[in-house]
Amino acid sequence: FIMVQAAWCSACTEIRPQWDALAKMMENVDEVVIATLDAEENDPPSRYFPENFIPNIKLFRKGQKNRPAKFNYAPTLEGLVEFIHEQTGISMKDAQEARYPAYK
Repeated sequence: FIMVQAAWCSACTEIRPQWDALAKMMENVDEVVIATLDAEENDPPSRYFPENFIPNIKLFRKGQKNRPAKFNYAPTLEGLVEFIHEQTGISMKDAQEARYPAYK
């Protein structure tokens, strides 16, 4: 799951705390990697990011790399969580169990 962003972008700055919270929540879930690509320092591959806007958020599913899913939910933590669940079947309950295995 990757967000193309830049420090000067106000929309990127607004979603960044939610993105960071999502990354923390998902850090022990091996099936999902949360990543950020700085558009000022890197050129996103136009094959996967033909759009010229930021933030640009897409999920690259295993085995379907050539067809990334575009994030089209509210730019909130809840929207990010719902999108991941819809695309991967991984819920926040799954993420919490991965983070705190003793509480299963």
